[in-house]
Amino acid sequence: MVKSVLIAALAAQATAFTIGQRGSDIVGGKDANIKDIPYQVEFFPGEYLCGGTILNKDTILTAGHCVEDLQASDMTIKVGSSTLNEGELHNVTKFFAHPKFTDTNVPDYDVAILKLATPLTFGPGVQPVGGLVDKEPSVGSIGLVSGWGLKKENVRPPSPTLQSVQIPVIARDKCVKMYQATKYKLPVTDRMFCAAVNGKDSCSGDSGGPFVVNNKLAGVVSWGAGCARADAPGVYSNVALPELHDFITSHM
Repeated sequence: MVKSVLIAALAAQATAFTIGQRGSDIVGGKDANIKDIPYQVEFFPGEYLCGGTILNKDTILTAGHCVEDLQASDMTIKVGSSTLNEGELHNVTKFFAHPKFTDTNVPDYDVAILKLATPLTFGPGVQPVGGLVDKEPSVGSIGLVSGWGLKKENVRPPSPTLQSVQIPVIARDKCVKMYQATKYKLPVTDRMFCAAVNGKDSCSGDSGGPFVVNNKLAGVVSWGAGCARADAPGVYSNVALPELHDFITSHM
């Protein structure tokens, strides 16, 4: 599934999710304080919930599928709070999806840049991530994933409190074989890497959120089959790949 969550009514936190991508909660995680993950943002594209990462005072990185078929006027973000739907509200003035973004079977080139109408004020709970990695994380590297998405597959509503979990990167060839063994033979491309450990994963509502290794952004939550399934790793956009890295830095 893609990991974005439909918000039918934010006050009631009624949700649904789109098959294929991931929205915004964490399976097997723990409560987190935004002061420990100050680069995390809540992103509301239309009626959906996604995550995002602060790059600088007016630039947010998220997933391409989170902005698909939308206008900037449909988008807002919130920063600085561990509680869902709280924090400082900012409007999005323009956005840029990767020019090669596709969503035929699974999202590919799945990154997008948001530009804010007003700059962020940095403080203890609002800070940029410590840059982008310059090479793909090695197998076994531990990434910190965070968000407000579902805590269990198909169990709603999303978490009211920010969650985080540590997940190791697995070999791409292993991930490719696992997804080729599924009914739909889902493709894992060079623009992606995979991370998995039993019982821990991003889930619906976490799309666009960060995968951080040693305080640097290595990936963007993109898609997966279900959540925390033993045979279906989480898949992340590989921001170290020049095609993605150069796109991101050109819009900072």
